[in-house]
Amino acid sequence: MATIRQLKTKRWQAIIRRQGTPNQYKTFVSQDDAMKWARGIETEIDRGVINNYSITDKVVFSEIIAIFNS
Repeated sequence: MATIRQLKTKRWQAIIRRQGTPNQYKTFVSQDDAMKWARGIETEIDRGVINNYSITDKVVFSEIIAIFNS
C-alpha cells in the first residue's frame, strides 16, 4: 500500500515501496491526484508491467555489443 503524505509546501507526495521493485514517489497538488497515481502504479506492479531494471545499471555497453556479436 502506498504512503500519502502532505508536505510543508502543502503539496501531497505518494510513495510506493514494494519488495523487488525500486521505490517510486511523485508529488501532486491534490491528495486525490496522489491517491489515483499510487493506485495506478500499484496495479501495474501487481500485473507485472513494472519491472526492476536495477541490473541494467551494472551492465556495460561493451558487454551488450559482445553478446550481439557472438
